[in-house]
Amino acid sequence: MNASHVPVRQDHSYLQPGLVDFHYRSLALSFVANMVNAILLAAIQLQAFGPWTVAPWAAAALVVIGARWLDFRAYHRNREARDAARWERRATAGAVASGLIWGLAGWFLFPVDDMARQAVLAFVLAGMAAGAVTTLSSLRFAVSAFLALTLLPLMVNFFAAGTGMGLIMGFMTLLFFASLHVTARRMNHTITESLEMRHANELAERHTRRQAHYDELTHLPNRRLLGERIGQELARSRRHGDMGALLFLDLDHFKNINDSLGHPAGDQVLKQVAQRLRHRVRGEDTAARLGGDEFVVLLSDLGGSEAQAGNEAGAFAAELQRILSHTPYHAQGHELHVSTSIGITLFPLGDEDGDDLLRQADTAMYSAKSGGRDTVCFYRTDMQQAVNRRLQAEKELRTAIANHQLRVFYQPMVDHRGHPFGVEALVRWSHPERGLITPDHFIPVAEESGIIFELGNWVLRTACLDLARLRQRYGTAAPSVSINLSPRQFLLPGLADHIIAIAAETAADLNFIRLEVTESGLLDDVERAVEKMERLREHGVRFSIDDFGTGYSSLAYLKQLPVDTLKVDRSFIRDVLVDKDDAVIVETILAMANHLRLHSVAEGVETQEVVEFLSARGCERFQGYLFARPIPFDELLGFIDEHVPMDVQAGAGLPN
Repeated sequence: MNASHVPVRQDHSYLQPGLVDFHYRSLALSFVANMVNAILLAAIQLQAFGPWTVAPWAAAALVVIGARWLDFRAYHRNREARDAARWERRATAGAVASGLIWGLAGWFLFPVDDMARQAVLAFVLAGMAAGAVTTLSSLRFAVSAFLALTLLPLMVNFFAAGTGMGLIMGFMTLLFFASLHVTARRMNHTITESLEMRHANELAERHTRRQAHYDELTHLPNRRLLGERIGQELARSRRHGDMGALLFLDLDHFKNINDSLGHPAGDQVLKQVAQRLRHRVRGEDTAARLGGDEFVVLLSDLGGSEAQAGNEAGAFAAELQRILSHTPYHAQGHELHVSTSIGITLFPLGDEDGDDLLRQADTAMYSAKSGGRDTVCFYRTDMQQAVNRRLQAEKELRTAIANHQLRVFYQPMVDHRGHPFGVEALVRWSHPERGLITPDHFIPVAEESGIIFELGNWVLRTACLDLARLRQRYGTAAPSVSINLSPRQFLLPGLADHIIAIAAETAADLNFIRLEVTESGLLDDVERAVEKMERLREHGVRFSIDDFGTGYSSLAYLKQLPVDTLKVDRSFIRDVLVDKDDAVIVETILAMANHLRLHSVAEGVETQEVVEFLSARGCERFQGYLFARPIPFDELLGFIDEHVPMDVQAGAGLPN
């Protein structure tokens, strides 16, 4: 929600403190000017009026200036408890007192027969009035009173003088008063608008913070806030030596409610679950909703031993079972009975973090479901061992990224003449003990753990740097570089801008970049996918659908997507000569590509017979061990030098 849609309180009571604060903040610089003007005016008019007239006025002026200074200091000392209405009255009283003093100067210190001193008086009072517009404009009554009290006596004296110059000065004073009054009103309006906008922005920010930390439907903490509280509770438990528990709750067969009664009924049930959790948890505990029908309860201070904490958590889970599963829900006139499966993990038992605890409790919850549902299951040792193995793999992968153990290899893609028109960037893990590890052994771990974002970003940057080197060496004859994007990467907001920025940083030509995405990554949200792809296509990037045929192939969807290449998955190519089903699938994909005027690339080509089979069916682009295995960048340069004709290298270029 933006600021313009945030409801602002109609009474505008929030404005008064802001207007008063603006006045007192802008008042600081005026005291010195007031004092100097009072002393100068008294000194100049002393000869004309004598000390018995000037001295009392000067003393009164200094007293008023000093009183306003003390008021200013008092305001800034009382920051904790400020009564805006009281301070506004004090500020207005100070303005009126100051206006009276300067108005008295315009009345009593007006030398009727001395035009020079009249000009000095007018100059000083005009300066005081102009300065007051800045300091008093936030208080409309105060500024109007000050201007009137300061300038009107002077104006009357000018008119009363009866001379031509007096009349002129009187009219000029009147015009000056009017212009200052209009200026003050405009400044007051500007200040008020600024305060209103700031207030609206503060409301929007508070609303945004709440949206960021609380579930919109149930108003329980969401995953983000839960993660923060888990981290805090883990730190507290380790510091004080007590234990806590994380309970992962999932409503059994909740999908049936949505399917049979509709989502509004399901939402009512979720709200009632949240209400029951909110009433049951202690003040130091946290009940949160992760999404869907998944809830989490964070319990703290369950004792100093694992056994005691387990007993406390088990008893609490049993009570939740009674509250959630054995008491019916009511939604849209229906009485519904919904059971709950609960998984529990205790902490701290090692160096686990919040994500680890959520995964452990989630695993235990699925074990409860597989055990018959409507049950409670603790996280077991064998589950822990399995999780530890995966966590170790994550740790090693993070270390590999940090220690530069990853390498980008390139597998050439060739046309029917064997000329490389493109290369696919493939990441390899150069493990210090296990040697070169292919991505199928670590990409799933990266996907599940979220490391894929860091890994994918590194591959993208590295491939762009290598592309810049290829373009520098071969010019337009350089092959395009295909870079794989995981489904999770493709869903990232701002992906297009991120890729464009990296290309700019690395001097990579976007016209030579091809992004390979899977069908599942595209079809999760076709409209958003098309928007991202079109944004990148405007800058020259092209798209291939990787492993085509293994996902949810749909001609209707395919026609919407701005892709220009289909890559036929190796699983169909491998047995295309001996498996009739694979042959039919490959022929269908190639026919579809030709019908839609798309390029097709066959992956996993290993024999010349397969090349001939594919060529006969309209496929003229290939990738596989028959032509080249994935190779390091330095070897890729040799491959290109060997397989690209010299006249093409000289600048003719290859179609890619």
